[in-house]
Amino acid sequence: EGLGLAGNSKFFGLSWASGGGGALAIMPLANTGRLPTSMPMITGHQGTVLDWDFNPFNDHQVASASDDCTTRIWQIPEGGLTENLTDPVISLEGHQKKVHIVQYHKVAENIITTASHDHTVRIWDLTKSAAVTTVDSF
Repeated sequence: EGLGLAGNSKFFGLSWASGGGGALAIMPLANTGRLPTSMPMITGHQGTVLDWDFNPFNDHQVASASDDCTTRIWQIPEGGLTENLTDPVISLEGHQKKVHIVQYHKVAENIITTASHDHTVRIWDLTKSAAVTTVDSF
């Protein structure tokens, strides 16, 4: 489900299996060569990361969707991660089953869409940290 690899003008990300939940590796494009065996990752979900999307308005922000029923917004430090990132800037809750799709709106800033196995699609306003629209039984 979801992306295996994605990037923007500064970073690329890939899902990374780890015990106790999913992890997302985010690496600066400037780093070339072989990947280290141990690297800092986004590890704040309790379940597997199923999808993620980079913010088209902010290269240092990424949204992740998980089978823990949450979507989380992460702020990547300038220069990339130097330690595991476990605390999101925003945690969006409301889906009753795993969230398998997350996507930033490409024209409207601070708007994302999520889709879940609970048969709902939600449109979220990140400035309010809340769903502004829910479509049931798609």
